[in-house]
Amino acid sequence: MANDDAAEVTALLARMVKKTMYVALSKAIATSDQMLTFAADHLRYMNDLEDRGLLFASGPFVQKGVVVGDGLTILNTNEEAEARRLMENEPLIKRGMRSFELRKWEMREGNDPNTAASLTNDFRSDLTPARLGLGGTTGREEGATHGRCQFCDR
Repeated sequence: MANDDAAEVTALLARMVKKTMYVALSKAIATSDQMLTFAADHLRYMNDLEDRGLLFASGPFVQKGVVVGDGLTILNTNEEAEARRLMENEPLIKRGMRSFELRKWEMREGNDPNTAASLTNDFRSDLTPARLGLGGTTGREEGATHGRCQFCDR
């Protein structure tokens, strides 16, 4: 029976993506209000990583009342030194406002890395000034849209 299980696992793994990347778990050291001052620097940096093909996915852990806090970043590199350098240069980490833990990760199931990057553009307009705590509208008013989105009904 164990050989049958091992053979099935091997067969299932054979068709999977098996792309090695690095995951960074960021932990807030400073308060959300203190980090908000540098949120634009952080977002510019992350957008640059995305533009250069180095960012697979990134975002905050959602906490009520926290605009900038803990987060998760998946870096599109299989080199630990490069992943560490990219995270050490992230503006909030560089300023000592966040720490991070880096873990090697293997993507097995899910969207192909070449097509998944397009998902990030679907949510860019969701980063409204109101959502970032800077005033203005939420973008969620009647009839508002944020483009093609497979995750919600708009």
